[in-house]
Amino acid sequence: RLGVECTASKSKIKQAYYKLALKYHPDKNPNDEDAKRKFQEIGEAYQILFDDATRQRYDSQGNTGEFDFPTMDASLFFMLLYGSEALVDYIGTLKIAHLLKHVTGNGSRPKNMSNEMEVEQTYREVSLAVKLAKRLDNEVRGGEI
Repeated sequence: RLGVECTASKSKIKQAYYKLALKYHPDKNPNDEDAKRKFQEIGEAYQILFDDATRQRYDSQGNTGEFDFPTMDASLFFMLLYGSEALVDYIGTLKIAHLLKHVTGNGSRPKNMSNEMEVEQTYREVSLAVKLAKRLDNEVRGGEI
């Protein structure tokens, strides 16, 4: 379902999931039941393959449909993993989303990724603090948010 080799690393599994989830996400394919079904399937496949124990069980027994954990709704799962664009003004771009942007872009991490993420995090914190200060200032002055 994810189109990865059986020996794929977690990074490759995550990368494949991210690309397919973006392609079949219900928000991008309204009223398309086939896309919705595929989105659910790739969410389930990711949850099974990313966990070491369930992946080992899947590798040895195949998809018996009897895994010990309840699979999460794929839309909720995707949102939890990658954040929500609607929340960017309140939480900024999540570190994981920033990292995935680089990993899914070319499959590798820049040499200075740690420094870049540290700078990005500082910018995120300052930017959000400025936005919060503006909103609070507006509220204190009797305006509307």
